[in-house]
Amino acid sequence: MSKKDGQKKGSVYILILSSVLVITVLSIAGITFARYRTQRLQWLTDSLQAQRLSSAGLQLAFEQITTAASWRTGTSMTLNKSLSPKQDFIQIEITDPADKDMLNTPTDSVLVQAVGIHDNAIHMAQATVQFAKTPLTCLQSVVHAQNNMVFNTATNITGTGALSTNADAVASFAWINLSVNAADTVSGMFYNAGMKTGATALSIPDYAEVIAEYSRIATIIKYAAIPSGLIQDVVFSSTSNPYGSTLNAQGVYLIDLAGQQIAIKNIRLVGTLILKNGPVGKTIDLSGAMVIEPTVNNYPTLIIDGAVRFKLDKNRLDESQSNTNFNPIGTPYNGIDDKDTLDRYDTQINGLVYVTQDIVIKNSLTFNGVMLAGNTVTFDKSSIAKLTYDKSFSLKAPPAFNAYIPSLQSGSISRVVDP
Repeated sequence: MSKKDGQKKGSVYILILSSVLVITVLSIAGITFARYRTQRLQWLTDSLQAQRLSSAGLQLAFEQITTAASWRTGTSMTLNKSLSPKQDFIQIEITDPADKDMLNTPTDSVLVQAVGIHDNAIHMAQATVQFAKTPLTCLQSVVHAQNNMVFNTATNITGTGALSTNADAVASFAWINLSVNAADTVSGMFYNAGMKTGATALSIPDYAEVIAEYSRIATIIKYAAIPSGLIQDVVFSSTSNPYGSTLNAQGVYLIDLAGQQIAIKNIRLVGTLILKNGPVGKTIDLSGAMVIEPTVNNYPTLIIDGAVRFKLDKNRLDESQSNTNFNPIGTPYNGIDDKDTLDRYDTQINGLVYVTQDIVIKNSLTFNGVMLAGNTVTFDKSSIAKLTYDKSFSLKAPPAFNAYIPSLQSGSISRVVDP
């Protein structure tokens, strides 16, 4: 073999070797690219799933804010949720960026941050939830019951506004001259002003919020200061505290009954009287004659934790019979105050009355305002009620008698850099 032939064979060998090398490199590159593309697609799939999870977290947080009774706690609220498959996880944090306090101002917007985790992919989204204050819908009725409303035989009800129940209305040959709205059923007779079944249930106050709000501003009266547990022939007002020397400029007084019995008879109240921790299984009677109105226009006049029975009569509140001056200096009636005991006043209850349990109305009742029961309302046999609705409460609700309707702030949903 000549030298020239050997060089040719070497060149061919090198060429073949180079081709094999190129093919090998291309094959490896192709495999690497395929692997990269597969990994990239998997990463994109995982990222999209993590994004879906963070979006689901925002929705879950919004549902919690909308439906949970007491979701505001401390400085922040955290929710953790593991999903199936096991590599899916949602973490949610709700904070108040304004002042770091979730409890102090229910109208403060909150920042919701939701982290979605799928396998090794993480995605964080955030949104701002704002709140619009609106009066509770129960304030749209002159009398509202969270449970049944019962009209016993020969009850006669006149006036203005609507009666409402979040359960059933039951009448037994009663004369009901106000419209009746029931979330469930209406039965019996006579509904002379019309009735509606399947009505929308109305929102009612949260007692914990109510008692917290008014305890904060109330003057405390000790139960032991009330002789025999009977509040009788006295005046409550911003200038009159019959059971203590401490006055309250807004006329707000609180008595913690600690489960003990109490009764109220022949009084004048210009302010707000709060009876806390009423007796379980017993009824608090309001009897005789009384004149009740608020000091602060849209404040409640009565907040009673327990069951109440109104047993008022048609007699007037008589100073001479009670040996009490019901319009003393500083607590005028229709602009007049004096030092004598010669006056008489028509019995009437004005303002917002909130009772956490049952309300029973006996005898005769003249009422102007809104009355709310946390359980049932019963108009007893042969009772006569003249009820006048005061719509001012539905226009400007008292503190703690509002709902706070959440909504997403426009344009606030955004992605946060992966943690």
